[in-house]
Amino acid sequence: MKKLVLFLLVIVLFSNFTSAALGISPAIVEINFVPGAEHTLKFNIISDDPLQEIEVFLDGDFSEYSSLSKTELVGGDFVIVQIKFPYTANKPGFHSLTIGAKTVPSETSFLGTAIDIRVPMKIFVPYPGRYVEGQLNLPDSNVGEEIPVELHVINRGKENLFVKPDIDFLSEEGDIISSLTFKQVQINTTGERYFRKFLNTSEFKPGNYLAKAIIDYGEIIEINRTFRIGSLFVDIVNFTKELPEGGIQRYYIDIESKWNNNLGEVFADVNVFNDLENFPFRTPSVELKAWNKETLEGFLDTRDLDGEYDVNITLHYRDQTNFVTGKLLINPKSFNVLILTSLSVILLLIVIFILLRRKKGILINKNKEKDEKN
Repeated sequence: MKKLVLFLLVIVLFSNFTSAALGISPAIVEINFVPGAEHTLKFNIISDDPLQEIEVFLDGDFSEYSSLSKTELVGGDFVIVQIKFPYTANKPGFHSLTIGAKTVPSETSFLGTAIDIRVPMKIFVPYPGRYVEGQLNLPDSNVGEEIPVELHVINRGKENLFVKPDIDFLSEEGDIISSLTFKQVQINTTGERYFRKFLNTSEFKPGNYLAKAIIDYGEIIEINRTFRIGSLFVDIVNFTKELPEGGIQRYYIDIESKWNNNLGEVFADVNVFNDLENFPFRTPSVELKAWNKETLEGFLDTRDLDGEYDVNITLHYRDQTNFVTGKLLINPKSFNVLILTSLSVILLLIVIFILLRRKKGILINKNKEKDEKN
């Protein structure tokens, strides 16, 4: 009976502790500050409990210039936020006006925890004078493909601007390989513009490149972005150079994709040989993704091997191959074994010597005792 009462008490306590889920939609809102302008925003307050009492509130920057259509709800509803900006704002940059919703615990839920969620309304106040921000986007690609290039320019200042962007594409040595030019356009305060073109890479070699956007708006800003031009090639970065003699040993091959697409299965054929014999084996395949690195793992029986061998590695991928040569040194096992055996023998002799000394000492003491008794 006591256990039943305790069980029911736990259920009651946890039922009171559980709170309804609460949400606000949309999750992100961005607004540009315009002196004296008014904005009307609609938010949906969502609750999974139709009887849940909810308080709605505003907090943060410009809250004194904002109002709510309602501050109390039951079970969720739409709420209108009305913002009337002042004619001046002291601090330029991003500001945050927050709309929040909080559950009201019932009188029976003395252990309940109120849920308090908030959604920011980001408000941008323009900088005095001229101020431009930009973002340059372009993906990695392969030789011969056209790359979509996008430059996003935002006027963050109070002045209307004429903007003229150009984009240069430079090699690792700093040489300009290609350029994209755009017409001059006007971007008003808090306005934005996307500049988009395709870059032909037929004259590019595989490698790393730098895209440099130069934006002229009466002043100059530069935006840099690195990108890669790939080719259908898998590089053999490293491979095992030494193995111990005796038993089946693991043989590793490090590989790296230089291709902007997934390559699927990649494997290697390895031949270890000298003038008298050869020992070929094949590694299991691995899935190699774009620009990724992987390690192939094979197995070589070195019981009958000794000394230095030549190695041929043929890498297979997408009906292509990459071939490298190298050396493999099989270290004699006998040297390490000899050292360990010698150390073991020496240690054993020391132990025997100590035991004999102790035994001899015991015998001497016993003989002395006998002599004293006689």
